Amino acid sequence: AVEAVKARDRMALVSGRINGATLSVTDPAVTVAAGSPIRGRLEVTVTNEHESSADFPVIETPTWGDAASSYTVVAEHVPLGIHTVTVSVDRRAPDAPGTYYIIIAGAAETSPAYVASGTNWPVGEPRWNNGTDISGWSPTLIRSAMATGTAWAPWLGHSGRTKPAEVGAVAVRVNVESDSRLTMEDKVQTVRRYSEP
Repeated sequence: AVEAVKARDRMALVSGRINGATLSVTDPAVTVAAGSPIRGRLEVTVTNEHESSADFPVIETPTWGDAASSYTVVAEHVPLGIHTVTVSVDRRAPDAPGTYYIIIAGAAETSPAYVASGTNWPVGEPRWNNGTDISGWSPTLIRSAMATGTAWAPWLGHSGRTKPAEVGAVAVRVNVESDSRLTMEDKVQTVRRYSEP
């Protein structure tokens, strides 16, 4: 007998522009100077496969900063089915050079804070800094989400134990370089982008 495959919550980057540059939808990345602005918009398709009565918040969060205060709400609820959401990005790059990510994620929880903290709503309140925050996902987990639109992420369950949960997610890689490492062309493009009306 052939067993039916359960449909999965997932996301896909449809288009995006950050700091005036068009992102690749298959490998979205931006290179910025440490401490510089990261601004733009992303169009993301969200597939919610949960019952129509279940809430499905979508959040945007960077992998730097304080997890509890750094996330923004993209949508309080995305209904059952396939829908496109617009994600406004307005961040400041970290001061330390390195590879970071901006993650867009959604799950069947009762509020965006439960999604951002990776906490199942019956726990009673979002729990932070316990290894389940979306902003703390490993690079391997983030790359998997970028490739498939779904992550099996660590999630704090109502039993108090952490277990994998299905989360629809996409991400943009943010390569932060010291100003001296950026090429003259990168600097000229950045000046042009911010001097245009």
